[in-house]
Amino acid sequence: MALTTVTGSLVSVNAIQGTLIADNAITAVHIATNAVSGTLIADNAVTAVHIAQNSITVTQLADDCVESDKIADGIITTNHLNKAMISSQTEVTAAAGDFVLLGDTSDSNNLKKSPVSAIASLSTVGTGDITTAKIADDAVTEPKILDGAVTQAKIHSAVVLGGPSIGTIPNMVRTNAKTITAAITFAGTENGITAGPVTFSGSGSVTVTTGSTWHLLV
Repeated sequence: MALTTVTGSLVSVNAIQGTLIADNAITAVHIATNAVSGTLIADNAVTAVHIAQNSITVTQLADDCVESDKIADGIITTNHLNKAMISSQTEVTAAAGDFVLLGDTSDSNNLKKSPVSAIASLSTVGTGDITTAKIADDAVTEPKILDGAVTQAKIHSAVVLGGPSIGTIPNMVRTNAKTITAAITFAGTENGITAGPVTFSGSGSVTVTTGSTWHLLV
């Protein structure tokens, strides 16, 4: 009876040479798991067409193997940046000549550098920029007012002050109105003097509380 099957026991070690194997005869099912090691693959034999899509994962990549030349332009977005890439840097005090990175809106948001001094110049307050609406209530305190800045012209006419002065220091005379039109009451802790004669009109009156003295000079 003729043999129709050649079993392993009939084949001697190393008997099967490359010339005895038909082209494309060896498929994946004939190769044992982990049988093909790096030493069995010729240099430069594995090209892109031999690598299945999505087969290279993080575990296949060696540390620091991805160089700048391997990264296509424009594919690194903010999602790829480590959130600590800025906060982890050494802190320094900014100087006018230092640079910051920014997106140039006049050039499709392309990244550009700008000196710190240019950013500081944007905060310059121009003439007329500070309006009443920008000043908080009670923001102007005594130290903010320059000595001599408040003149009589700055004081509203409705504010009652003493009579105007005549002359200039030291040759100056204080004056007072000749008609009293409002109710004036001494609290008992002050004295007063008025150059007369004076008259009273409407609700005008002067009440001198005990402890105070009012001198009317006529």
